[in-house]
Amino acid sequence: MSERETSGGLSYSRVGTGPAVVLVHGWCCDRTFLAPQQAHLAPTHTVVSLDLRGHGTSRWVDELACEITDFADDVAEVAADAGLSAPVVVGHSMGGLVALECAARGLASAAVLVDPAPMLDESGRAYFARSWPEVADDADGSWRRRFAERTMLATDRVRRVGTLDGMARVPPSVAAASMRGMADYDAGAALEAVTVPLLVVSAAHPEDMRAVRGRCRHLMTGQAVGAGHFLQLEVPEQVNPMIDRFLALSLRPGGAPS
Repeated sequence: MSERETSGGLSYSRVGTGPAVVLVHGWCCDRTFLAPQQAHLAPTHTVVSLDLRGHGTSRWVDELACEITDFADDVAEVAADAGLSAPVVVGHSMGGLVALECAARGLASAAVLVDPAPMLDESGRAYFARSWPEVADDADGSWRRRFAERTMLATDRVRRVGTLDGMARVPPSVAAASMRGMADYDAGAALEAVTVPLLVVSAAHPEDMRAVRGRCRHLMTGQAVGAGHFLQLEVPEQVNPMIDRFLALSLRPGGAPS
């Protein structure tokens, strides 16, 4: 595995050879949150995992540039730096919205949204819109710990403490700006713009996929059993085969490294 950094200060890792897949983490997370998917795909794919701006070891250069479209620019910058052309983009949570935006903009040959942040659920977006000021004041990370724990099932055990601790360590300015970006994102318009295959893998309480399907003609769906929001860590034995099947059905030649 090679560790790299773009000229814009985005950190990423690259491993494997074959068709290209870019992994995008969620809100207040980093690229290690998709480690099971990286390990699973690396024997047959070129896998690039990045830290979005302000997360992990990537730089935070402009807290005003925190929209989902800005994070999609991060994916495009990393893909170009790694020499990838139209990779498959796999994103978890907030990263699912980023993957959707990449698909809508033609930056991806296909996209996988792993328990994405609210797309058409207006109550979820409204919650983010009224909560981000509290997050900006969350210096000790206690708000984010409570938030993250509510997204987990009582039976979720894999990396539970590490997940809560990691999310609490992200600077509040980054956390708040990113949450505001999720609240502002027009996922409905993005879904309507998608012309490439799209997979949504949900956790225990999925968004209404009927509404999502009504906006996107290229949608496949799956649901994990017995796992909360961090299903990619908790039950990779369920999530990874769904990604495999989706890739087998939808991967295009353009997804390989150039």
